[in-house]
Amino acid sequence: MIVYAGDDEEYFTFISPEAWRALKDWMTYREKSGEVIKEDSWVMRDLWDTRVAHGRGLATMPKKLNSLGLKRLMERAIWAQGLRKKLEPGKKRHPYQANHSLRKWFKTRCEIAGMKPINIEKLMNHSVGISDSYYRATENELLEDYLKAVELLTINGDQIVHNFFCCTSCPEWKAQHRRYYNCRDCDGEIYFDDVHISKNDKYIPLDKATGEPHQCEEE
Repeated sequence: MIVYAGDDEEYFTFISPEAWRALKDWMTYREKSGEVIKEDSWVMRDLWDTRVAHGRGLATMPKKLNSLGLKRLMERAIWAQGLRKKLEPGKKRHPYQANHSLRKWFKTRCEIAGMKPINIEKLMNHSVGISDSYYRATENELLEDYLKAVELLTINGDQIVHNFFCCTSCPEWKAQHRRYYNCRDCDGEIYFDDVHISKNDKYIPLDKATGEPHQCEEE
């Protein structure tokens, strides 16, 4: 998943199979309600009233939900689920923040699962000091480490985790979720995997079309 796409702070991270299914259901619901879903559709949009014909908001005219709207949406959900109570007399803060607490939970579960601390920080877009310039783990290496935490990041459903690990081991899934790059010499599309590694422990670029080691075309 790309976060802050197009911004200077852009980075990639991963979401659990459970989160992916929830996101897919959300986008499907919006599409069935009349919204045209495109590649640049917002993940979070304004809500619409399905109970009346002319309620607040329109399913067919999405508006981007800003950070304040998202914060209020999360707070309403927390209160509705009984996860937040009224503050006791004399207290000014709740035990956890509505949104930032989820990042803390993610970091904690990943650490319990045994992920490398530096990989956790990379997936959260935290600075790791001088290692920002020197640490260059591949996307596949980060994914392999992240998979250790999938079970602990899943809230409901052992079957979801089981199906995910069965799926991610198949070549079709790997091809569908593969990340491609452009060769610096010929601009051809290439990718890397964990199988094709040189004797010097360097990843060998593979050609997108053939799956074989990439060779620049002669002009």
